[in-house]
Amino acid sequence: MNKIPLSGFCPALKSRHKHLFRIMRITYMFLFAAIFCLHAENAISQKITLQGDNLSLKDYLNTIEKQTEYLFIYDAGVNVNKKISMNMVSTSIKEVLDNMSSQLGLSYSQKGSYIVLSSYKVKETSVPAVAQQKKTITGVVTDDMGEPIIGANVIEKGTTNGIITDMDGKFTLEIAPGAIVQVSYIGYNTQEIKFTGQKVINVTLLENSQDLDEVIVVAYGSTKKSSYTGSASVIKTEQLEKFSGTGFTDALQGLSTGVNVTVDANNPGAEARIAIRGITNMSGTTTPLYIVDGVPYDGSLNSINPNDIQSLTVLKDAAASSLYGSRAANGVIIITTKIGKEGTPKISVNAGWGTSDNAVGYGKKADPKQTLLLYWEGLYNDAYYYTGGYSKQDAANYANERLMGKVFHSKVSDSNGNSIYVSPFKHIDENWVLNDGNGNPYINPNLEYAWKESDWDWVGTYYSRKLRQNYSVDLSGATANGKTKYYTSIGFLDDKGYGGKDYYKRYSFNANVSSDINKWLSMGGNVRYSYSRQNSNGQTRALNYTSTLSSPYLRNTDNTDWVVSEKTGKRVYQYGKYTTGYFGAHPFGSLGDYWDNDNDESFNSSDGTEINASYYAQLTLPYDIKIKSMVNVGDNNSRSYGYSSAVWGSQQSEPYGFTILPGGGNASRSTYQVMSVTNSNILSWDKEFNQHHLNLLVGQETYSYRTQYTYGYGEGIYQLGQFEIASASDYFQASSYSDRYALMSWIAKADYNFNDRYYGSVSYRRDGSSRFSPENRWGNFWSVGGSWRLSQEKYLEDVDWIDNLSLRASYGTSGNDRLISRQSNGKAGSEYLYAYQAVYGSDNLWNQAGLKPLTFAAPDLHWEKNKQWNVATDFSLFGWLNGTFEYYTRGSDGLLYFLDFPLSAQVGDVTGKNVNLGNIRNSGVELTLGFSIFNTKKFQWRIDANVSTLKNEVTYLPTKVGFWSNVVAYYKLEEGGSLYDFWAPRFAGVDAETGYATYYKADGSVVNSTSELVREEDYVKIGSALPKAYGAVTNSFSFKNFDASFMLYYSLGGKMYCYNKSELAAIGSGRSPVWDLVKDRWTEPGDADANTPVNFFDNRSKASIGYSDYYILNNNYLRLRNLTIGYSIPKSILAKIGIERARVYFTGDNLLTFGEATKYYTDPETGISGNTYNGNSDSEGYGGGRRLYMFGVNLVF
Repeated sequence: MNKIPLSGFCPALKSRHKHLFRIMRITYMFLFAAIFCLHAENAISQKITLQGDNLSLKDYLNTIEKQTEYLFIYDAGVNVNKKISMNMVSTSIKEVLDNMSSQLGLSYSQKGSYIVLSSYKVKETSVPAVAQQKKTITGVVTDDMGEPIIGANVIEKGTTNGIITDMDGKFTLEIAPGAIVQVSYIGYNTQEIKFTGQKVINVTLLENSQDLDEVIVVAYGSTKKSSYTGSASVIKTEQLEKFSGTGFTDALQGLSTGVNVTVDANNPGAEARIAIRGITNMSGTTTPLYIVDGVPYDGSLNSINPNDIQSLTVLKDAAASSLYGSRAANGVIIITTKIGKEGTPKISVNAGWGTSDNAVGYGKKADPKQTLLLYWEGLYNDAYYYTGGYSKQDAANYANERLMGKVFHSKVSDSNGNSIYVSPFKHIDENWVLNDGNGNPYINPNLEYAWKESDWDWVGTYYSRKLRQNYSVDLSGATANGKTKYYTSIGFLDDKGYGGKDYYKRYSFNANVSSDINKWLSMGGNVRYSYSRQNSNGQTRALNYTSTLSSPYLRNTDNTDWVVSEKTGKRVYQYGKYTTGYFGAHPFGSLGDYWDNDNDESFNSSDGTEINASYYAQLTLPYDIKIKSMVNVGDNNSRSYGYSSAVWGSQQSEPYGFTILPGGGNASRSTYQVMSVTNSNILSWDKEFNQHHLNLLVGQETYSYRTQYTYGYGEGIYQLGQFEIASASDYFQASSYSDRYALMSWIAKADYNFNDRYYGSVSYRRDGSSRFSPENRWGNFWSVGGSWRLSQEKYLEDVDWIDNLSLRASYGTSGNDRLISRQSNGKAGSEYLYAYQAVYGSDNLWNQAGLKPLTFAAPDLHWEKNKQWNVATDFSLFGWLNGTFEYYTRGSDGLLYFLDFPLSAQVGDVTGKNVNLGNIRNSGVELTLGFSIFNTKKFQWRIDANVSTLKNEVTYLPTKVGFWSNVVAYYKLEEGGSLYDFWAPRFAGVDAETGYATYYKADGSVVNSTSELVREEDYVKIGSALPKAYGAVTNSFSFKNFDASFMLYYSLGGKMYCYNKSELAAIGSGRSPVWDLVKDRWTEPGDADANTPVNFFDNRSKASIGYSDYYILNNNYLRLRNLTIGYSIPKSILAKIGIERARVYFTGDNLLTFGEATKYYTDPETGISGNTYNGNSDSEGYGGGRRLYMFGVNLVF
């Protein structure tokens, strides 16, 4: 079994960190070495003192590093635990190394500030005859980014003949003909190359995703992956770069177990919803705590340029997150941004261009002729089947007499004085629909089209592919002595989406500097700036309520051409001028833009500015004590701009574009500012005692923020080109408020490690929140964790197929002080910042000042607590398989809840009281597997798979909540169920004789109306909107200079209320249904194959399918989440033009989707309640995910 070697580090690092970072990839080694190490200035003749009796080589190397400015690097064959005695006073380093090498049988070399120890003996000049037949090879070992790997082992397989690479990754070795050259380095997959006479062997090593000595960023520090007792997932920049979303949240989907990411809105700038291991509160909010470079982040996640992110760490259990106390109730995501690297300055340029469309296509609506036939059929059925008493011919006459009145308001006079209907057809003064006398309609052969198909295609007009472009440039490097590092970047994103005139633009800037002032002082800082603009319509549901018998655009009364604006020359939108059934909200009704609105259109625009600045100073004191102080200031401002057009709408008139509506327009404005300050002071101590390693941390942190909100509104804008409230003349409104919040915290943590085999950790945090009364202000949160690395035990050392095997477990608590009301529709409402206080508002009467209660005091309100168990095993087997299996349970008790009062107890605006109510438990298993299928020099293939299960259960509910409704769907909150359980009557099918929808009652009888059902008796539990399992399978390939990968994402066991199944099949005034959803409708008595009821026009509600499990789907789905193909241009070509690296790529997101929801043209990703009424997202107004196509180039100079 291979042992994990340790390499030297500089004196400024704590002993523990020296061992953590030695085994990192070379880019990380350069980075941290430059931050904490002084450039070697003394010669190897520098005098040192080294005394000790029977101490390990590791102890002596640590002592040398503390007395000098040298780094030690050594190969896997160097036994750092071997003990020797030294007694050398004021002796040169050379003499010390000579003595040490002699005792241990090692060789060494020195290059700059590095000393390389090798277990491979330097060969003598005089060699035997066999050795003289050996051939000399040279080469360079690099990583997949082209960076040299220092200290890689290069050996002749099956012998002790070997060497390690130098500072440039180079090596020279003599080997026998036909030998196999084995190249290895910790954290990378080993490669073997057959020697066939080549003089140069260059090797590129690929990272091993199960790198046990990988350094991961955790709460208030970093640690080795192998020594971590908590549950955490690390996502690197290389994984994020494959996805093309607005921000990094989209890219998290499928990359980590226990993290359910839902992209439920398709408008540019929408943020994904993230839930880590379920839902722990009554409001359904799942937003985790985000930490950016060690500081809590309050801004928009999309304001962070994904190109600036180095890695993400998701903290999932108590041992991982309890140190964040009350803020970790929903889990923690730590974002680490890029910092400079040692070496020459580098410029990286990333550019991408692409487009997008709907991930799930929109169904094709019935064309104008099909729509006419459906309308006629509905009227015929109204008379013949519903009213009754009509003969078939009389029913046909009934339909003929009423058809045109159901489609059009009235006829209009054309320029020749003729009365005509303005429609997709050339007008004829005949019945447009004929019939055979038996109730079977057909289109009059004389009815011809006057429009093109695109003229009545509302969906095609609204949705179109538009350019998406993304650019970023960053400069990074370090000063010549490596003491100061810098990273700065600029970025620009212009995402125009594909619906209407939606867009999202982001301008970003980032600067990060760190410097070692001397051996005992390090300082640094970071400034991030972002400005974004967003334009959103949010009326996509209105497309369901459109008819192909009308057009989005206004037609002239001759029905020969389209009306254009006198101001712009563009076609004018119509608002139900000729046809009936106008929905009221126009899909094209908000296509203006606050910053570009030459046509005086309505708009819903917003922008935001975010500035975050942090600064730190770290002191290194005697006895390995460090003190680090950090302060961060965040200033986040968002502004919204609303305008309802003074020109366009249902009362628009000629001359179009210049005529003001009778009521004019209106405007609204709002601003929202969050100013936050975080200050932390951390004292840490790290010490190794032979085989014992102890790390202690204590600290204090304060966090506070202040919000300010202002709002204004005005009506009666009677001027062109005026969109401000100052231009309004009537009904002015204004309001404002300001809120404050503060949190004081004390933290402590201890980590223990014995011989890299047994690990233990304990943490404690005490939080004081301004949300609670002084008596209940403080909450205490803690965790304990342990890990046992079985593969380090002697009885497993010789088991070659076990590379690593460890067990770990943790238990702990976190808290929650955020009381967010649960609205009657199950969605999260406003947050109560003064939860324990009684609040009053103005209630003036007849000009007499007065107050009324807004909230009742709740002095007994206390912390909500989460208790978490986690047990896991990590394994790496056979050299090609690695994985993790975990079981967790999270129990929340004393849930913060706004309990509604009965009407008799309500007073003023008080409708309820803040209380601690109920318990919730989330539990599940998580499995991650990685397979290295092929790993040769030319071809690599790796498969990574993960699955997570979730059971969400209300375990205690002392008061009855019962049924609640989210507009059209019913749920029930009760003990034993989840927070989002659908309850509905069971659909019994379509009555073959009447064509009516039927339903089962509890006693098994069947009724044909939902009015005959009793909710408490006849509704049954259908299932939860929350998925039972989700995960992903990713295949990654590389062949020579080509690379490719694809991810399949899946979700199983959840339910969805699919409103499109109802709305897209609806036949009625002003609506054309999606044709393939109504083809199987009931047609006549005895029709036992019908899937949908009889088509009534005026009496549709009598037979249509009401709320039932008919609309609740099994929301299992599979999605081709990402496909990436890239090509790296050979370095031999790039060297001639001064480019270090260049790669071109294509990437696509959400390219294919399979699932029952797609049959009804619905994206399977929904808001948390699983209800697609008015769009997929909880914020409403938008459909689900979108499909993205991007082509790009990455350059490094």
